[in-house]
Amino acid sequence: MIVARARFCQTAAPEPFERVPVDRVICRLDNLRQGGRIMINAQGINRAESDSGARDRNGKISISKRAAFLKQTALFSTFDRAHLEDIAWVITERRVADGEWLCRAGDPGGEIFVVHEGTVEVVVEKDGREEVVYTARSGDVLGEIAVLGRIPRTASLRVRGHGRLFVIPGPRFIQLLRENADMSLAVIEMLVRRLTG
Repeated sequence: MIVARARFCQTAAPEPFERVPVDRVICRLDNLRQGGRIMINAQGINRAESDSGARDRNGKISISKRAAFLKQTALFSTFDRAHLEDIAWVITERRVADGEWLCRAGDPGGEIFVVHEGTVEVVVEKDGREEVVYTARSGDVLGEIAVLGRIPRTASLRVRGHGRLFVIPGPRFIQLLRENADMSLAVIEMLVRRLTG
């Protein structure tokens, strides 16, 4: 039970069992004002309320649509729906412009990028010149090796055209893997397939 202290300036108390969204948890306000305290009982995650329609008021893609998109990528194709939704919750969406550098070779690997719209060039330096070795398109995942291996970026990433990326914070992704053996196993299987494929 979460207990929060509060001062009340109004005489009318809130209705009992009023539903109040707090982050991902829908709470019930029990209307127990004992010594200026409100007691809030967590009732569980209500994904449906934050996930109505394809996009929210800010133009962000819904959790279920993010999860469905992740399922189509090589990195996340073997994940079940619950795991995909866990990842979808921590994603931030980033609009990117032509010529924008997402990272440079040698930078710390703090984020995983999933290309949703547009293209991203993977650039390496060879003989003092920049060379594009791969062009990532919608559904491609970039930066996962640096995050999983905790190594610096091995290449630079440059946006071509305008687009939208899903950005997964590296530390949060690692935390999800630590908390879930099935998710970790799915990532290991994907890496083995990539190395032997």
